[in-house]
Parts: sequence; C-alpha cells; structure tokens
Amino acid sequence: MSQSHYLELRAIPQPELTQSQVLSHLMQALHQYLPAYAGRIGAAFPAYGQTRGLGGIIRLIGNEADCQALHQQLHASGNISDYALLYPVAAVPSAIQSHVRYSRSHHKGPSALRRAEQRLSTQGKWQPEIADNMRAKWQTPPKLPHLKLRSASTRQTFTLWIKQQNYTHPQTGLFSAYGLSQEATVPQF
Repeated sequence: MSQSHYLELRAIPQPELTQSQVLSHLMQALHQYLPAYAGRIGAAFPAYGQTRGLGGIIRLIGNEADCQALHQQLHASGNISDYALLYPVAAVPSAIQSHVRYSRSHHKGPSALRRAEQRLSTQGKWQPEIADNMRAKWQTPPKLPHLKLRSASTRQTFTLWIKQQNYTHPQTGLFSAYGLSQEATVPQF
C-alpha cells in the first residue's frame, strides 16, 4: 500500500468551539468519505499530545490518486471549509525517520460489566468481588486525546480515544473509516 502523498486539514479557531470540538466535527465529516477508500487512507495527528489533545492538524496519507480524489470531495464539501483550511495534496518527504500508528483505544464501562456478569453467571463463575475489581479497573477513563463523535446509525454520542505508538519501520495493514488502524503505521514528519 502506497503512502506517497498527503493532504492536511488545519483547524480554524472558532469563538464558540474548542479545538477539540472543531476536530470532532472534522473527523465526523471525514467519516463520510474515508470508507470509500477501502482502508487505503490513514490519518495522522502531527500535533498529538500538545495541550493534552490531538492538536489542530489532521493529516491524511495515501497514494496520489486517492489523496487527489479525497481533496476534491473535501473541497466541494461545505461542512469542511467553515472549520478547516484544506491544503493541497503534496508528496510525503523522502527522509522519514519514524512511523506512527494511531489506533482506537476502547474504554469499558457499565455495559461491559453487565455483559461480563451475564456471561460469567451462565458459567457459574460470577462473584461480587469480580464486579468490584472490574469497576475499579474501568472507573478512570484513559488519559488519551479523544474526540466526541455521533454514530450515523444509532445517533448516539461516543468517545473515540486515540492512542499513538511510535515505530522505526513501517507496518502494513488497512485503516478504519476514521483513518485509524490496529496494524498499519503512517510516516511521521
């Protein structure tokens, strides 16, 4: 899978929204387009961790044809231009020192506890101490940058926690409809 080109979205400061809310809006809009690219376009957050957030930049990396097509779609979309500056497609620099994987980190809560209790009860292994241990473990959400998104199918709001892992060599794989991956990396520059 070629990662030869990229395009960037840089959040425009909004007086009534935080930078995180602007990025959430942008990722919600990108989620409409990325599935059409069948996992070939990955998302990167070059300012990840600044002010404990994702930063104000979303970099989309893929092959030249996919990046050009996505750029045209985003340029034509009215819901992107009010929230971000869309930069032209450019070639990825040739001297890449490292690669990064941006993946979704799942935080478990009350529904996972109910499912575990039901599963373990049918097996005859459920004990109240198990519930206490699970609650203690899951009580604190991860300290990772995140976005608040809305499911298109259920209309429920959920939190997308994003974890960054650094690698010295590229890892191959496919990207999700949010441009994240459990296997694949993107070049860091």
